[in-house]
Amino acid sequence: MVEESYHVIIVGGGAAGTACAALLSTWGLKVLLLEKNRHLGGRASTLQLGSGFNIDSGVHGIPYYDLGSLKLIEKELKIHIDLIDYDPLLAFYDADEEICVEVSNFSNEGLKEVDRIWGKGRFIKVLDYLRKATKEDANKLDSTSVQDFFGQFSGYMQFQQLITAINGMITIRPELGSAGEFVRSFSKLFSSKRPITYPRLNGIQSISELMADICKENGGEVFTSAKVTEILVAHGKVKGIQVDLFDAEGNKKTSEIKAESVIVTIPLQFLFEIISSEFFQESLINKIKSLKDKQSCAQGIGLAFKEQLLDDFPWNPKCWGAIVFQPGKRPRYLSVPSALVEGLAPPGEHYMFYGVVATPDEIQDKKGTKARLKTLITELNALFPRLKEFKGWHFSGSSEMVLGTAKRVGMTGEFKPANMSQDVEGLFFAGDTAEGNGPGLECTYDSALKCAKKVLEWHEQIRKEKEKKRKNRD
Repeated sequence: MVEESYHVIIVGGGAAGTACAALLSTWGLKVLLLEKNRHLGGRASTLQLGSGFNIDSGVHGIPYYDLGSLKLIEKELKIHIDLIDYDPLLAFYDADEEICVEVSNFSNEGLKEVDRIWGKGRFIKVLDYLRKATKEDANKLDSTSVQDFFGQFSGYMQFQQLITAINGMITIRPELGSAGEFVRSFSKLFSSKRPITYPRLNGIQSISELMADICKENGGEVFTSAKVTEILVAHGKVKGIQVDLFDAEGNKKTSEIKAESVIVTIPLQFLFEIISSEFFQESLINKIKSLKDKQSCAQGIGLAFKEQLLDDFPWNPKCWGAIVFQPGKRPRYLSVPSALVEGLAPPGEHYMFYGVVATPDEIQDKKGTKARLKTLITELNALFPRLKEFKGWHFSGSSEMVLGTAKRVGMTGEFKPANMSQDVEGLFFAGDTAEGNGPGLECTYDSALKCAKKVLEWHEQIRKEKEKKRKNRD
């Protein structure tokens, strides 16, 4: 049951929102978490099919767990998340379309082999730079593109393909992407003992569900099918929210709920749909308007297949996923998460995604999309001659935009909107469009941890001020 007032209301039940809810409820604040969808997880959600498949909304992982923010969140919550390690495999083909090298980890030996085949001595120089780069080095590059900065290391085509594929992990094309964010992200990734991890059970959404359970155990409340329509503001201060709550039959009840503070974790492109821009300075308005969706998009084929097909893989399918490099072609991405993590598919079956990164303009080109998907199908059949024998259901499609990604030149580091609003008292921001760094979910958890700490500090300051006023009255 929704109560009349809370210390903090969190808008959005994705990775950032649920992490904030778990932290702040653990630290003693009265928390209400509201998610518009019927399930938690946001863009890090897991589709549970009736046929027994659990399919993530994307190819997710927790980057550099041992050096990252999720581990710090675990320590604050005094919990242990059961994670399995995986190393994306890098498969390099020569001009005759034969595999010439496979790298299944980020060891020095493997990366030197990558450099020998595709880097011409330049890739190792990039790695040396990344491992030695400081925070100050990264900050200086927020206005420089990945393409411009790393182009100085080599103009060799295959080197550029390699950088482009790696940069895809922060979901933006190298001519648009921030070199500063690239350096922040990959200086840790290539130094980590656990480069990428994933939940051992139930898919990526399980982490958000765990965080929500912690919130509820601490007395907080979590509601799905709850669409926040307005953040209420009076005299420059947050007063609460207006929300449409839907029951199982779809019946709507509109309520106003009071709160001392509100955390917005939805992509900030949509901020002014729930709060008027009149409350904000022009500088923030311009930042939010500049968050364009011109970054990498996924386009490819998903299919189910019988376990026997695993024998036909040219590399170990238990690597989780492979980035396939071919001279003159865009890197392909082939992911079989169910081969590494049990429970993501029914016994004896698996799920595969095979795709390529494309631009939004390319995806909107229906003729080009049809041709690209046809090429991918042809490549799959060539890679797996017995595919038709073991294939089950399949689909082909595109992710037309990756919302919330703020990795562009001039939108990272100090250019990102701060976690605490300077215009509306009691308003905070978390998520990958707000203050926070790292690739994928690391950015989200980094932002959530920073935001939660600032919310706690703000409430402590408010409490002290109230206590001081009370003593003065006495």
